[in-house]
Amino acid sequence: MLERELSKELKDLLDFYRIKKTWAELVGMASNKSKPIQIQGRKLQVIAASPLIAQEINMRSGQIISRALSLGINIDSISVYVGNVLDKDEMSHSSTVPRLKPLSEEDIAQEVERAKERFKGKNLSDDMIERLSRLYVVYNKRFNSFS
Repeated sequence: MLERELSKELKDLLDFYRIKKTWAELVGMASNKSKPIQIQGRKLQVIAASPLIAQEINMRSGQIISRALSLGINIDSISVYVGNVLDKDEMSHSSTVPRLKPLSEEDIAQEVERAKERFKGKNLSDDMIERLSRLYVVYNKRFNSFS
C-alpha cells in the first residue's frame, strides 16, 4: 500500500535499495565483482570489474530480472558497463602499494655518496656524477630497489 502512494523517484530508490541489499542473491558468484549503479526507468545499470563478468551478467540477465520480479522489483532490462567496482573509500583502504617513508637529508647524502661509486671511472664530469647519483637514489627510493 505504501509503495502505491510513493512517487516514481521514491519507488525507484526503494527498488534500488532492495537490489543493492539482495545483489549477491540476485547475481550469485559475480556479485563480488559487480555492483548495481542505478535504476533509470525500468532499466538497471550495473558496473562490472571485467568484460568477462559483464558478459556473465548479460547472459544471465533474464534470470536476474526474474529473481528481481519475484522480490517485487520491476525492471525490464539490464545495462552492464565495465569499470572500477570499488568505491573510493574501499580503494584507499585496499591499496597494496606501501607508503614510502621520506629519506632524511643525512640518508640522502649517504646514499648519494654510495651511488657516486657506481659512476666513477666512467669518464664523466663531477657535476654529471653528482646528478646521476641523485637521480639513482631517487629512482631506487621510488621503486624500492636499493642494491
